[in-house]
Amino acid sequence: MNLGMEVDLSLLKKMSAEYAEAKNVAIKEASSILDVQNIKHIAEDKELIGVLVEMISDDWRVQKQTFYKQTGLGETDEYEQELEQLLLQQYSDDD
Repeated sequence: MNLGMEVDLSLLKKMSAEYAEAKNVAIKEASSILDVQNIKHIAEDKELIGVLVEMISDDWRVQKQTFYKQTGLGETDEYEQELEQLLLQQYSDDD
């Protein structure tokens, strides 16, 4: 299901890793000039957004496959399009 946007997961993971490294370098360099105790938490090792998106994507894939098994439906484009339309209708009704 597309819902109008696709994400290049490998690019997102690469960019989030580069961003984390840039934060670390910036804080390390700034620490030689000023006190960075109040901002060190920004560079602490946390899960990168690329990793989180990959985990969510994998979880979605598992849930989707479980749904198909439980309902007996297959992964057809027709069903995907119908589900997408229902979700879009629900989203537009919520606005």
